Parts: sequence; C-alpha cells; structure tokens
Amino acid sequence: MENVLECVKQQFPHLYDYEDCWPVNDLVLLCLKYLSLKHHQNKTAKNPQPSGKQSWCIYITLLDKVSSGS
Repeated sequence: MENVLECVKQQFPHLYDYEDCWPVNDLVLLCLKYLSLKHHQNKTAKNPQPSGKQSWCIYITLLDKVSSGS
C-alpha cells in the first residue's frame, strides 16, 4: 500500500495536503469493497457470471498506470 501511496503522491502532489493521504486510502478501500461485493453476488447467483477476474484486471491495470507514471 505504501508503494501505491508514493506513486499516487508523485503524480498528484496536492495529495500531500491531506492527512495520511486519506482520499487514496478511501478509494482503494472502496475498490476492494466493490470487488468483494461482486464476488459474493456472483457466488450466490443462480447463474453465476465469470469470476471477478475482469474487475481485478481493471484494478491492477489502473495501479500499473499510476505506478508507471502514464
């Protein structure tokens, strides 16, 4: 998580103004909560859709873009 915070802070220096970089922490927690919810919904559905791999791929791609600076 520290690596993510540092990468995001480098791209968006105004985040240093926020105590403990709380906006980034909140967004990461929201993404994880959403992915967890979708996983549980798919697990309990009568016709389960494919696993949350697509959501994870989108999330990881987003993190890669932030860390690479693009």
